[in-house]
Amino acid sequence: RRSSLSALGSRPMAAHPVRDARVFLFHCDTYDAERIRGLVRGAMEALDLRPHGRTLVKPNLVCAGEPFAHAYTRPEVVEGVLGALRDREDSSHPMSELAVGERCAITIPTRFVFRESGYDAMLDRVGGGVKKYHFEEVPQVERAS
Repeated sequence: RRSSLSALGSRPMAAHPVRDARVFLFHCDTYDAERIRGLVRGAMEALDLRPHGRTLVKPNLVCAGEPFAHAYTRPEVVEGVLGALRDREDSSHPMSELAVGERCAITIPTRFVFRESGYDAMLDRVGGGVKKYHFEEVPQVERAS
């Protein structure tokens, strides 16, 4: 953690995106959600990260179904990430929302891909009010630049 102070006062200097970057590589030879949860939690601890406010996991679901067996992040990975986020939540600054959201590729409805990839079943299993967003079904708001 950087302790330098900026010339503008007592605000800490922002981390440099290259010099201060940290990469975590883990060996995980099985899609075990609890093992993945522990690995992600350990990285979050090392970075002193605690989720708060509206927290979104965007898993990269391109497509699913028989011709697309490997075109999405496995649900066990996201299940582990959701567990790690919950583990690291600070009760004094809680998450107001924990959600998984996506907009799938090649005009395939995201709702279909959530079902075919096992995400619907995984979200039912983890429970706890994790919201699900199919971005093409949610009103989009343009922001002025």
